[in-house]
Amino acid sequence: MPAFMRSLRSVVGPVGCARRPEAEGNAMSLDSLTAERKESRMGGWKKKMVGVLAAVATVATMGLTAVTANAADEVGTDAAAKGNVYQALEYLQDLNTLRASTNRRPLTLQQIADAKNTDNNTTVYTASNVASNPADGSAVPALKVNSDMMTWAQARANELAKQGSISHDDMYNGKPDWYKCNNSSFAQCTGGLNLAESSEFKGGYVFGPEALAIGYPDMAGYENSHNPVNSWYSELDYEIKNPNASASDLRKWRQGYGHYLTEVSPLADIAGFGVAKVTSGQWKGATISVLEIGNSKTAEGKTQSVEDALKEYAPKKTITSVDNPAAIDVDSSTTKPTAQLPAKVTAHYSDNTSGNVDVTWDVIPDSWNADRDAHTVTVEGTVDGYEKKVTATLNVADATITSATLDNGKTELDVTTPSGTDPAKQLPAKGKIVWSNGDETTPAITWTTSEQYKDRNGGTYDLTGTIAGTTATVTAHVTVKAATIESVENPADRSTTEGVVPALPESAKVTWSNGDSSNELVVWNEPENFKDLFNKAGETVTMNGEIKGHSDKKVRVKIAVTAATIESVTAPKDVTINAGDKLGLHDTVTAKLSNGNDSQVSVQWKTDGVDFSNRTGKDKTVTVKGEIAGYTPGVDVKVTIRSAKATSATVKGDTTITVDSGKKPELPKEATVTWNDGGKDSAETITWDAFDKWQNRDGGEFTVNGKAAGQAVSVTVKVNAATVKLVENGVDIPTTVGKAPQLPKTVKVHWSNGDVTDEPAVWNTVPADSYAKAGSFSVEGKTTVKGADYALKANVTVREASNGGNENKPTPNPGASTKPGSTTTTSPNPTPSPNKTQVATNTATNASKQGSQLSRTGAAIGGIVAVVVILAAIAGLVFYMKSKRTH
Repeated sequence: MPAFMRSLRSVVGPVGCARRPEAEGNAMSLDSLTAERKESRMGGWKKKMVGVLAAVATVATMGLTAVTANAADEVGTDAAAKGNVYQALEYLQDLNTLRASTNRRPLTLQQIADAKNTDNNTTVYTASNVASNPADGSAVPALKVNSDMMTWAQARANELAKQGSISHDDMYNGKPDWYKCNNSSFAQCTGGLNLAESSEFKGGYVFGPEALAIGYPDMAGYENSHNPVNSWYSELDYEIKNPNASASDLRKWRQGYGHYLTEVSPLADIAGFGVAKVTSGQWKGATISVLEIGNSKTAEGKTQSVEDALKEYAPKKTITSVDNPAAIDVDSSTTKPTAQLPAKVTAHYSDNTSGNVDVTWDVIPDSWNADRDAHTVTVEGTVDGYEKKVTATLNVADATITSATLDNGKTELDVTTPSGTDPAKQLPAKGKIVWSNGDETTPAITWTTSEQYKDRNGGTYDLTGTIAGTTATVTAHVTVKAATIESVENPADRSTTEGVVPALPESAKVTWSNGDSSNELVVWNEPENFKDLFNKAGETVTMNGEIKGHSDKKVRVKIAVTAATIESVTAPKDVTINAGDKLGLHDTVTAKLSNGNDSQVSVQWKTDGVDFSNRTGKDKTVTVKGEIAGYTPGVDVKVTIRSAKATSATVKGDTTITVDSGKKPELPKEATVTWNDGGKDSAETITWDAFDKWQNRDGGEFTVNGKAAGQAVSVTVKVNAATVKLVENGVDIPTTVGKAPQLPKTVKVHWSNGDVTDEPAVWNTVPADSYAKAGSFSVEGKTTVKGADYALKANVTVREASNGGNENKPTPNPGASTKPGSTTTTSPNPTPSPNKTQVATNTATNASKQGSQLSRTGAAIGGIVAVVVILAAIAGLVFYMKSKRTH
């Protein structure tokens, strides 16, 4: 609920108060509760405020509406004032409506006991000590008004209005002396229990006699929600509409169903009701409502129905105006709509109230329905006590069709026609319409069409006619007489094969009297020797018959007997053979003749051009055709040839191949294969296994395997070991005075198969005085490869110590090389040979050539660098000039 609703409820919400229950006989009384608990319950009663939403929902369920006092007698501060009494009686009338309802949720005794204990924080209530059937949902008798009870309720209303709040503290103030009560808390109670005098009382706690409420039922928008009867009734369904309500909420809003159980008490049959206005304090302007219930068994004073009491207190008033009723929609008919005129109209009185009054209407004019189109008719009426006329407007609807028929008043007719003759000319062109206002018209009829009249078998069908300007229809039942045969056409002549009894035509074409043509069944006159008539070729047989069902309509057919021919041949079963085997097909096949007989006929198999060989490794299927005399299609047979199998394979060419290490061997490509089909040997491609041992530097002898046509083959590959082709030598070693040169630990060796390996170098001892001063000297050494020694030489340059960091870094001289036992010769600027495939010699000529090559290479590199620099300069200049033109 929004905050403003809670605030509104706390300000203007009607407050309902709990009643103090009483007990009869030895049943436990509320007096047994502690004073503290009573005070707590009283505080809850004073704070109880019935929610606007819950009260509105109750009004919608029960149909109760609050009626405020008339303007001439408004509710005031005196509960005994006429206006207050009239309002109180109207609330009693609302209460009787509630009591008569059967739509109220029934409560069990256990539900009531549980709610009373929960909401009053006690445990005194049980299903056994609650009065039986206090609210089982059934209707209870209406309460009557007792003058003494009214005086009691009025006294309570006046004192509470003066007090400015509600409580039950003095609930028995003003009660009649004859009204018995046994609550020791009140001096007015001297024993006994009035409500227990009811014949319905079976013992236990009872509810009543008092219910209180405070609110603003005369404020616009709160007439229903602050109606005290609705407010008390809202306790019944609070927990249903608020299933998540807390115990505190239930104590505040449900209150153990106390107010509701007082309202519908079956023990009560009389009541008093008082209302009075609060003049000061928090509730200034609010209306306090007091209900006192009782049983009439020992009652005194005047008792009458609520309706009779209302008549006594109804204010005197005169009619100031009358509302004309809303326009009435009536059908166009031959009966005047007098019964549709309202029996009552709304009158407005001098006291600003309104009510329904009787009205007497003038006779509706006879011409009210003369027009078939929609129109209006005005009727005047008279209300007693009102000098002006009341008018009612009748909205007369368009006249409707009450019947649409043929001109004779019927909706059906029968028509008979021969097959082939359209019955349209026999159908009536006009119909008759009778209107709701009594008029009659004769519009045209439009008939549906059908081709069923052409059915040569005759029959019946219906045609529907639509009457113009309406959706009404009439029906014509058409009977068609069957057509007759006028002529018969003989079936075409036919032939059959000798020995074959032909099937005679089942039907013949006939022409009917309605122009139809059809094929009709024929009954043939077959002689006893009918089957023997067709055994001889060259004969012509004539058969006679008649149309079935028409013995006078004769039919004949001529049948020529011809010689039998081959119609089909049964092909032999498929054949499977091994490659190289003979075919072995039969020289005859079974033929089906045109007379239905089977016969063996000769066949000539055409095998020329058919390849029966198969060395594919899988089955092969071929088709062999056979020729049959007198049967053009001939016959085919499928032959599956199983593949021949290779039995051996021999390599074509050398089976031993010798190559140097590093050279890939060229293996034989084909093998000669022998097969099991008896045919010639064939050359088949060999697929070799992967082989890379030819790269082995140490050489060796290897077997390479392969397959040809699934048969294993092999060759031997001999690989010669690789030889040393070049040992790199002549390294330049720089050092500084006093520092031993750093000689390389390995040298690079180049092999004939292209391998390059690092081999260990062994150097002679370098005396310390060799590098004690600036100058140069050489150091001899060797490397041993596969048992052969190769001489090495290193050139050492000794320089004075400087700040540079590369004095001792050796400079290789790839232009120098050596061979086993040779003396190394180096050139000043050696250049490595681009193709080291041979062992270099120690000749001066070789060194000279290497120096010359390095010189040429250096010059070439210098030239290239110069060209690149020049091209870059030209490109920069072009870019600069282009940039200037752009800008």
